[in-house]
Amino acid sequence: MFIINIFSFRVYGNDYKTYLVVAKDGTGDYTSIQKAIEACKGFPYKRVTVFIKNGVYHEKVMIPAWNTKLSIVGQSKDSVVITYGDYFSKINKGRNS
Repeated sequence: MFIINIFSFRVYGNDYKTYLVVAKDGTGDYTSIQKAIEACKGFPYKRVTVFIKNGVYHEKVMIPAWNTKLSIVGQSKDSVVITYGDYFSKINKGRNS
């Protein structure tokens, strides 16, 4: 029984999606770029591609260091916009200003 369980893990434990689609209108796997990145396997042995359909995505995108084989591809360079209002002058600098 134990040997069968190990075999099952080896066969099915390495399966993960290598192509994820992000679409604001809900026609893809995710509606958020960050959610798609978070769904990626850490330290993958195969490249994972996140394809982003046209749209304006207002979100902060952070890619962890363990996503070593991640490609982010937009549908078009003019119609995929990632924006987020996070910049140094926006924060309250307090005594450091």
